[in-house]
Amino acid sequence: MNKSKHFLLLAAMLFSSHVAWGDTYKSPSGDDKGITYYYVKTNSNARINAYDGSTANLVIPSSISVNGTTYYVNEVLNTAFNTNRAKLYSIDLSNTKITSLPANAFDGLTNLASVTLPSTLQTIGNTAFNGCTSLQSINIP
Repeated sequence: MNKSKHFLLLAAMLFSSHVAWGDTYKSPSGDDKGITYYYVKTNSNARINAYDGSTANLVIPSSISVNGTTYYVNEVLNTAFNTNRAKLYSIDLSNTKITSLPANAFDGLTNLASVTLPSTLQTIGNTAFNGCTSLQSINIP
């Protein structure tokens, strides 16, 4: 390998190790208190990563603000609600821009009775509501 290729490889490695592509943010208050989001600094998107709050009726906002920058909620991790399975009674995602609900998104939420999905939703994973034995309604605005 010649010197210029070594330099380019070294520069790429150094650059990639110092650029922060994303980070996590935990909502400290409001209807989404206890939600941990993963936000991507390069495209203003946020993903619901986890929930460890205590509210039974969870409302997810359309966006989060971190250090003055707005990140739009457009994805939910397939294990995001696995921590507090027994606590959640209703989840409202209608304000988000989520287009796909992954398999196992609400897996095992035995007390979940109501879910409101966003109008942007296009696909729902096969087992998204697996084990939701109390589910009475799924609303799509």
